[in-house]
Amino acid sequence: GNMAGAGSNTRGLFVGGFYNNIDYITIASTGNATDFGDLFDTADNTPGALANATRAVFGKVGVGNGGGTSNLMVYVTIASTGNSSNFGTLSGGTRKQNLEGASSSTRGLFAGGYRSYPSIVYYNTIEYITIASTGATSDFGDLDTGLDGGAFGSGKTRAVFAGGYNGSTSNNVMQYVTIATTGNTTDFGDLTVAKTGMGAASSVHGGNYSG
Repeated sequence: GNMAGAGSNTRGLFVGGFYNNIDYITIASTGNATDFGDLFDTADNTPGALANATRAVFGKVGVGNGGGTSNLMVYVTIASTGNSSNFGTLSGGTRKQNLEGASSSTRGLFAGGYRSYPSIVYYNTIEYITIASTGATSDFGDLDTGLDGGAFGSGKTRAVFAGGYNGSTSNNVMQYVTIATTGNTTDFGDLTVAKTGMGAASSVHGGNYSG
């Protein structure tokens, strides 16, 4: 449980779920997953995941089996196999669980998440990276409220964040940003019901086009 996925237009990767292994599939075929390699350590809760056509980046990698969270980001080259490499850190040294990822072909976004120690905090921050480089995230803007367990999906230009939990209730709000700019989210519309613990997919995302 508590896994995350990312992919190119040919391969899909699955990570986390209290294990440090990365599995992959060839999307055009059917069959069981194959071992890709390992994360640096056990992903003890849902890591944020995003990808372009070349790289997949995973944010928030676990420290030991259920032993806390780190602010580390790691990456892999999707067309190959092997263990992950260090990408950088989430901004401010913040340790976040259950953050969500989305991307264009050049830029990746991580949004939301929470921490449970020493006090519970639900984050409204959106951070961004340039996928082809490495380094720490930069501030992008804010969600309308701190949220955990929402879903973040993207097309060529926009990323939409939907649902989530703010510590007392689930959310039915969908909100979007323009990936190439920076700034706070804008209202997109509403889900049919309030939801959390969601997943997102789209017909066009950072891994599925070259433009």
